[in-house]
Amino acid sequence: RGLIVGGGTAAAGIRVTQPLTVTGGMEALTNGTFTLDAPVNLTESLVVRSGGVVTHTANPATVTHPTNELYKLVAWAGADIIVDKGGRITANGCGYRAGKGPGAGNVPLHGGTAGNYNYGGGEGDTYGSIAHPVTLGSGCSNINGGHGVGGGAVRLTAVREVRVEGSVTAVGAAAGNANYYSGAGGSVWITAGRLTGTGTVSANGGDTTMSNAGSGGRVALYLEDATDFSDWKGFATARGGQQATSLGRTGAGTVYRKAKGWTLGRGTIENGDSYI
Repeated sequence: RGLIVGGGTAAAGIRVTQPLTVTGGMEALTNGTFTLDAPVNLTESLVVRSGGVVTHTANPATVTHPTNELYKLVAWAGADIIVDKGGRITANGCGYRAGKGPGAGNVPLHGGTAGNYNYGGGEGDTYGSIAHPVTLGSGCSNINGGHGVGGGAVRLTAVREVRVEGSVTAVGAAAGNANYYSGAGGSVWITAGRLTGTGTVSANGGDTTMSNAGSGGRVALYLEDATDFSDWKGFATARGGQQATSLGRTGAGTVYRKAKGWTLGRGTIENGDSYI
């Protein structure tokens, strides 16, 4: 029961533009894409098989501030959310366009600061919630061929389990001149009874080959049944974008975790080689 997309040799897609309740589940097979531009509520599971994709539409240039953010991926499952190896839930490059967003600048920000960079002056502001991240990542200033776009926003809730063997990402992107000026990472917020798998959850800033990469975004993970994260063997990151070796990464964003019974959540700022 429910909705199935893909499974053939040709690409197939279903786009949701109005809030939708499905009696049953949703399954994205190989070459199948669900584009969720409005909230989806399922009585059963959301499953993304190898080669399947769940995403949201890239926000247009008319979106300039959190008060008018348009497209975000929001899914609630009465059972599980399962992302197989090779499956993707992605909002990469779906956030603010070049020069847009509260963190827009020559180094676009979201959850982290600028770090080291070579070209231009001035970065945007950090913004968004550490514990309840829902905001899009900002785009770079539209100069010198830079058109980097921020990461979008993903909000997943499963009553039983979220299992990630593939990836759940809202990473910033580079466009135009990929040597410079990528977008900041977006937001990923997951709530589940328990979190399992060996895959990747990421709101990293976009990488560049030289400089002016976007900062990391924000990730939050909540467990409503499990009392710790020992079942999760994967990676959860909000690192700044990688630049030339001499410059390293731009500022890291935040990763927040809270399990059942914890009075307070635990936040991490981690950039690959160091963390607090």
